[in-house]
Amino acid sequence: VVALIGGSGEGKTTLSLALLGYLRPGTRMAEGRVTLNGRNILSLNFNDRRTVRGRQVAYVAKSQII
Repeated sequence: VVALIGGSGEGKTTLSLALLGYLRPGTRMAEGRVTLNGRNILSLNFNDRRTVRGRQVAYVAKSQII
């Protein structure tokens, strides 16, 4: 388990979504890779990437620490 922790506005959400291959309309990935179990997640097609999301990698937003 890996957790990304930081203050408000420090880019946690942007980084997390980019690592999962989510990009805003009009943007593109210039270069780089995200390797999970020897596979580059960013080079996978949409359906293969979808099988990784939620099963091996997930983004869990937490608005308040209890």
